[in-house]
Amino acid sequence: HGTTPSRFWYLLLRFLQELDQQPAYLNAPATTPAVIICDDTPTNVIYTSGSTGKPKGAVVRHSGEVNLQHWYINALNISAQDKFLLVSAFGFDLTQKNLFAPLLTGGTLVIPSMENYDVEVIADTLQREAISIVNCAPSAFYPVVEETGRKGYPFPALRYLVLGGEPIRMNALQVWLDHHACQCRVVNSYGPTECTDVVSYLINHDNAATVLPIGSRCAIPSCISSAPAITCCRKAWWANCAWRAMAWVWAISTGPNSTPLYSSRILMANLATPRGGTAPATWRVTGQTAISNTSAARTSR
Repeated sequence: HGTTPSRFWYLLLRFLQELDQQPAYLNAPATTPAVIICDDTPTNVIYTSGSTGKPKGAVVRHSGEVNLQHWYINALNISAQDKFLLVSAFGFDLTQKNLFAPLLTGGTLVIPSMENYDVEVIADTLQREAISIVNCAPSAFYPVVEETGRKGYPFPALRYLVLGGEPIRMNALQVWLDHHACQCRVVNSYGPTECTDVVSYLINHDNAATVLPIGSRCAIPSCISSAPAITCCRKAWWANCAWRAMAWVWAISTGPNSTPLYSSRILMANLATPRGGTAPATWRVTGQTAISNTSAARTSR
């Protein structure tokens, strides 16, 4: 966190130089070690406080990350022409898909030179590098488009602004979105860390919208399971006007769900059988309360 690109490469070079002097490394076989990667093989561990308020490790598996990348690349039609701007910290769960997506498609990942969040550096990089995709928390992007006189505004190369982690204040983006040169679509993404970051999303096509729904489930589920394992259910919570968003899972990331306190608060008995499928034993309560905004099955955070 907070390490500039130049400092990162310096530390990496130092590490490689020191490694080159280690006898165990120098005497190691020249052949590639036999490493077997399967669906359940862990990729990384991300610590999240979640609903209990106490840090706990969520082990992300290859199946979840692969599903996430498939959804992300296909939903946004990501290609070698796209340029990603890394705004969030390397250790943030939201960041991970933006590290791998450009590598999988031949795109470009731009890491701005800043120790801490700097709106001027972000805005300048957006303009100078012709960034096409940004993924961050809404509050991290609002300041970028507050000043309409900023150089490069309204950043016409930007195709998608993927937001998540908190409710989106569309009024803070309205002037920017209404600009005749703005070609960007706002994407509302939602999902807990334990389900590899995203379980539902909505690409907005109505700039006049004041509230964005959390949308529908990802076409290729980004749950940490090799089975199709994500859907959404809306169950009347009170007065038939408020709903609680839930995601059901066959398996959550290793760790938190085995904790009795976590399980009793977050996992609950299945409420319904999904259309055309077999219901899992438990649901994961997301903790997000949603208000129905149409008679159709759509909800908004």
